Amino acid sequence: MKITDIFRQIKWKESQEINGFSIIPLFLNISHIHPFISLEEALNSGKFIIQEVNTWGEVPTLKAVNRLNINVFIMDGEELKGGKQNRVINTSILVKKNSVLNIPVSCTEKGRWDFTSPNHRDPEIIIPFEMRAKKNISLYDHLSRSKEFKTEQSLIWDEVDRYDSILKSNSKTRALRDIFKNVETNLEEITKNSFPIEGQNGCAFVINGKIIGLDIISLPSVYKNFHGKLLKSYAFDLLIRKKTETKNEEDIESYIEKIKNASFKKYKSVGLGWDYRIKRDKLMGSILMYRHLPVHIHIFQI
Repeated sequence: MKITDIFRQIKWKESQEINGFSIIPLFLNISHIHPFISLEEALNSGKFIIQEVNTWGEVPTLKAVNRLNINVFIMDGEELKGGKQNRVINTSILVKKNSVLNIPVSCTEKGRWDFTSPNHRDPEIIIPFEMRAKKNISLYDHLSRSKEFKTEQSLIWDEVDRYDSILKSNSKTRALRDIFKNVETNLEEITKNSFPIEGQNGCAFVINGKIIGLDIISLPSVYKNFHGKLLKSYAFDLLIRKKTETKNEEDIESYIEKIKNASFKKYKSVGLGWDYRIKRDKLMGSILMYRHLPVHIHIFQI
């Protein structure tokens, strides 16, 4: 399936206003998608684990062990708690059924390097939109130079420190998870009235009239596990962004048309499939494709 055909098939419904920002429900109906489940579902099964690669650990790498007879989708930006320190997933990955795979990650807890649990767990949050976008810029640069799915670790730590300073979380281990926990009530209040509608498998997110990003997962049954997490990821930006009266009105059709006409670079994915990357003007993101069909699309406007 051509990338232009993917974006040509995206449909949407009227935007929903949600306490300071709005979301546009997206629908991408793709037939014959090879089945997969979310990381949260996989971890809850007890047959999928993520752990340090060895007893002494490596900051930029974790190991996924999939004993399930189904592929598992791990989303770019999902944060995992435990091990020797909390980590964030660098890129969207489709882990093959009954396999072991090393996955690229970045640290989101600078002040800890000792085991709190043997395995990583609780993918309860997706890192804030702005951090996720900056991480993708860094990853794109690494891919262009070395074809490695790495990011600048200092960039992630700097963002955590910035959030901690603004929100005064005073995390003892400088952990992003602590900052999220500190503002959980605020995020719940902002997002409490939004739920995915029938057939929805994506959202575009709008602040001050500007579309700042979109995420689409090809299976609606999997997307519903991410809807609330994605809302909180984008809503987090409202807590740290300076208020502005300026509105840049932008319609979803023009935004999708801009993406459709952009060029993408193709890289072999960490797991199954291929990773298509875009960096054009103010657009940044990727499409994870497997068997010529999209698994996950995320595009930011920076």
